[in-house]
Amino acid sequence: MIYHPARADSDARWGDLFEGTGVGGEVYDLDVYYHRLFGQMLIVAGEFYGAGGTPASYVAAWNGDYWHGLGEIIRGPAFCLAVHEEKLFAGGLFQVVGADTVNYIASWDGLEWKSLGTGMNNYVYSLTVFQGDLIAAGRFRTAGGTETRGGIASWDGEEWESLGDGLNGSVFALSVHNGELIASGSFSRSGDIPLNHIGAWDGEGWNPLGEGLDDHAYALASFEGELYAGGKFRHIGDLPVNGIARWNGTVWDSLRSGISGSFDDFDPRVHDFEVFDGKLIVAGSYTHAGGLRCGCITQWDGVAWYPMGSGLLPPEPLMGDEMELHVPLSIPEGVFAVKEYRGHLIAAGGFGSVDGKRAYNIAHWGEGRLDTPPVPPPAIIIGPPMPNPFHDAVTFLYLLEEPAATSLTVYDVLGRRIARVLSDPQNPGPNSLTWDGMNSSGEKVSPGPYFVRLQSGSNGRAGNAGKVVLVR
Repeated sequence: MIYHPARADSDARWGDLFEGTGVGGEVYDLDVYYHRLFGQMLIVAGEFYGAGGTPASYVAAWNGDYWHGLGEIIRGPAFCLAVHEEKLFAGGLFQVVGADTVNYIASWDGLEWKSLGTGMNNYVYSLTVFQGDLIAAGRFRTAGGTETRGGIASWDGEEWESLGDGLNGSVFALSVHNGELIASGSFSRSGDIPLNHIGAWDGEGWNPLGEGLDDHAYALASFEGELYAGGKFRHIGDLPVNGIARWNGTVWDSLRSGISGSFDDFDPRVHDFEVFDGKLIVAGSYTHAGGLRCGCITQWDGVAWYPMGSGLLPPEPLMGDEMELHVPLSIPEGVFAVKEYRGHLIAAGGFGSVDGKRAYNIAHWGEGRLDTPPVPPPAIIIGPPMPNPFHDAVTFLYLLEEPAATSLTVYDVLGRRIARVLSDPQNPGPNSLTWDGMNSSGEKVSPGPYFVRLQSGSNGRAGNAGKVVLVR
């Protein structure tokens, strides 16, 4: 098998950021979330039960040093992620997070998962932000108990709303281009307006984009002033496009011969786009792009296709004590998500090797080493108590490096122990404990300053959480 060399003007290459661990199952989406206490984290969503050997069901975070879960367990596959107003949103096939019913969509505020109203009546496949609102798309027909007129709705932070006359089918891809919301899916119209699998919402109504597509897109993106659509569609009118096309505002055009070839019985398709280093990264399940041999991922500079090493290839059966991979939903193997993180490109999906080396469904592409934060000291990393001063209760946020039970001890100004709060064993990552302003006898303590100390694990690792002030 012969692969074309990478471009001579680039020293970029595939690397193993994740120290040979990766993710134990399919990854369907990636995003970058800045936690107010713990910094920039790479979030992965998909169908897996662990990352880097750490238990983490369906959503996990890489903090630059190690993997950890995010609060309560999401109980089902997560298909999509979005970040909006300091919150992380996840949508998918899940209906429960922890013990709470959320119905296919939830938000994480850095501490806990919460529902968005009563959620949807079917799965959520794509998320984006448009004109200050969160837009959700999928197979649902109701959101917050209200009919949505198709699989798309907007969330303003309080309630769900339809978008005009809606769409007469499911929606699988969303993006924003030239001030309009672009959606693609199994729909053919909005009200009396024909759309053919793709349409633009201008804030007042839906509008067609030329003749539309002969099948839906999975990926949409803006690049050099044009809209790009990728999926498994083959034609636009009489124009053969083979899985990828671009719209200049007037007409559709092909990208040479498009994509072709696959590693299984599925049709070749594009799953995701990302603009990186001045080029459009095209991720999917295919073996050729513009006639160029590749491995599920290539670069497009607006004129020509270029390879990225030998690409990323589907996994082979694992032997012995290697990582157990969860059997995914019935979709083709390949690269499902790409995202820039700390100046490098992260690629994730269902693949087992990168440039001929073993990989576990995630890898990074770039020049040199990826800058990562220094390894934290062997102690609890603590953020400021919230709120402070407080009336009824105060919450302490902290980051655990490994599974552990945690205790919170409260002292008065004379150094006497007033109260102690104990947790059950908690997973690595962001966690919290709350003091309700009561002493060990269950009595309200007097207003004034108190000092708090956190301790985790059997080895007694501790951190000083500082001073809090109780006001009545």
